[in-house]
Order: sequence, then structure tokens, then C-alpha cells
Amino acid sequence: MASISLTNYASTNSVVGAFNAPGAAIRQKYWDLGTGPFGPSWSVAGWTADVTGSAEGCADSYCRLYVHYIPTPTLGHSGSKQDFRQHSEQVVVNGQTVSVQFSSVMAGRWAVNSARWIGRPFFLSWLFNAPYPGGAFSVSTGVPLMDRADNSSAGMCGQELCCRSTVGCVGYQRFHVGYIWEHQTQGVKTAVYCPDVVPYYPNQNSYVSVADIQGTVQAYPQSVGTLQPYEAWYYAWYDINGSGGITVADIQMVVGGYNRHCYAGAPT
Repeated sequence: MASISLTNYASTNSVVGAFNAPGAAIRQKYWDLGTGPFGPSWSVAGWTADVTGSAEGCADSYCRLYVHYIPTPTLGHSGSKQDFRQHSEQVVVNGQTVSVQFSSVMAGRWAVNSARWIGRPFFLSWLFNAPYPGGAFSVSTGVPLMDRADNSSAGMCGQELCCRSTVGCVGYQRFHVGYIWEHQTQGVKTAVYCPDVVPYYPNQNSYVSVADIQGTVQAYPQSVGTLQPYEAWYYAWYDINGSGGITVADIQMVVGGYNRHCYAGAPT
């Protein structure tokens, strides 16, 4: 496909899923996005973003052209990610109107063959991370475990609907250690940290209990060892901070989220 100019940047679909073994799942997801009623994949997700600078809000940590790992360590990472760019549009995030031009397709390292899409307007909320309990700093919510769902199709989160119309929820998306939801009048909410890791993926119960702490303790200590970056790693699910090992820090991060519920409108 020929290069398409968007403002000062060139974009192309020629490298979707390229140069990386987990790219197969990302390429398949990108293809799937174009089989629905909204048109071809480039119309839904955008083009691969050939961006190397920091103009227009694009930093080195995201909007990368090829499949890359997140976070950045060569071996220790939560999953694989490829970013896509689309024409700017105005959306409301936390009560503020902003321009969003990027979305991402990601696959968790515990399930490298399954990719999900973070589309607009959730991408910006995901990028800003989630406040850690106490508010002293923010943390990543990790890789998406599902595509965005509305309040009629989100399914069950334990005994609660993920996206309940009774709290004004119209959109919900679950991530490795958190979730994002959209209010019908207030727009997309700030991402919420919720490290629910027991039971193991994909059978989480959407509640952070003693079992989640115990499960992470039992996984400790672990290291990714000699695995290559593209290889699936079972224990990545308990690697809360994506460091490539199960450490005391991961246990502490689960403890920090104790007693949280992972559904729209849950108290934090």
C-alpha cells in the first residue's frame, strides 16, 4: 500500500504484525476489525504510525511503527503492542475535550496468540495509567483482556455486571490489572487499578481478595530466565509491574489493591 500523509507523518499498513513472532495475533486482530459493519481495518483502527519524534503528543514510549514489548525491558514484559494512527477526532476524557489519534492492538505474554484492541476513546485513558491506591503515583493497567463492551454485552464480573446502566456505564474494557469505563454523560473515566489475578486468566472473578495475594506469593520467586521475548511465559500473569520476574514488589502491588472490585462504578 502506498504511503499516506497525515499532517507531518507517513502511515502505512504494510507492516501490521511484522518483525515479531507475536505479530501473528496482532495481524489477525487487525484483520478482524475490518470484517465488521464499520468498514476496512484502516478505517476502524487506523494506519501503523511511522512516528519517531514527540510532536503532537507522541512520545517514544508509544505510537511505534512495529510490534514492540510493553513495558520496555527486552525479556521482562507484560505483552506485545502495535500502535495505529487515525485522523484526529474530539472526545471527552475525564470531563475534558481532547484530540485522540492513536489506538493499539496488544497481546498478553501469558496468551501470545490472542490480541485485543484499545480503541478510541479508551486509548488515552489507558496511556495516562491508573492512580495507585493512596494516589502517590500511577501504574499501568497492562494489556487488555477483552475488547470494549457496552452495557448490554459486557457479561458478568463475578456477581456484578461489568458495565451497569444503573451507574451510567455505556462502555467497559478490562485489562490485566485494571479496567476503564465510559459514563453516558461524563465521558471516559480515569483508568482504575484492580490487580485481580486469581483465578488465572481467563477466569478472573473481578475481585481482589486474599486469594490474589496468596496466588502471587506462591508464584514468587520466578524469573523469565532463558525464554525469548516472543515466547509465552505463564508467570507473566503474576508479574504485575512487567519486570520479568515475580518479586516482593509484585506481591506488594497486589496487597495495595486488596478489596477492590473490578466493575464500572465500584468504590475505589
